[in-house]
Amino acid sequence: MKAFADHPSQEVQREVFEALTKEDNHVQAYTVRNALKSRGVQVSDDIGAFVRKDYEARGGAIAADLLDEHSVLEDSALVETILLEKLAAAAEEARAEIGFAWADAVIQYDYAAMADYGRVYPGPVEPDEKGQKRVDEITAELEKLEHEMENEELEDEAYNYLYDRVDELEAEARDLQEAYSAEDLARSGVIAAWSHGKISLHAGMVRPEARVESAGKA
Repeated sequence: MKAFADHPSQEVQREVFEALTKEDNHVQAYTVRNALKSRGVQVSDDIGAFVRKDYEARGGAIAADLLDEHSVLEDSALVETILLEKLAAAAEEARAEIGFAWADAVIQYDYAAMADYGRVYPGPVEPDEKGQKRVDEITAELEKLEHEMENEELEDEAYNYLYDRVDELEAEARDLQEAYSAEDLARSGVIAAWSHGKISLHAGMVRPEARVESAGKA
């Protein structure tokens, strides 16, 4: 009963129940939940929360529940379309910012399917005068933050803030001192995927045909 209650529509519950009992008189909770997944996405799911605003703006049907987090976005195809659009936009933004040759988007990154892809990484570069000045500023600030983090009386919230700030500064310093070569940018791209409730970018990917061309030139 709890499994069926995952979907607020009694009509959908009845349809799923009838479909499952035709095949097997013994209905398991997990088979119910799996069947209901194809009938929509809960607004409390990470994907549901991510696309809900755009979904509603496009008039997507919602099976409402007394508890809003149990409401369901019924048009799974529309949910997938919006998610892919958002992933594609994120990939394109990264492509334009870094200068990759192409951008792509997939809902789930399949490592097995990507086995034939290559990957390139940024290498060390000498920053210009302005960049070096910023690197020096970051270095000084990191030393200050690390000294502050050594304070044993520091509360967890304050420590976590400092920890996150250190991560941000180290990432900025890397960006100033590393870059992709022009040759690598010309043959590589970025793929955006949905992972652990957020957009994940796989940068520097080289398509199989580009790997073959590169090997042939070598």
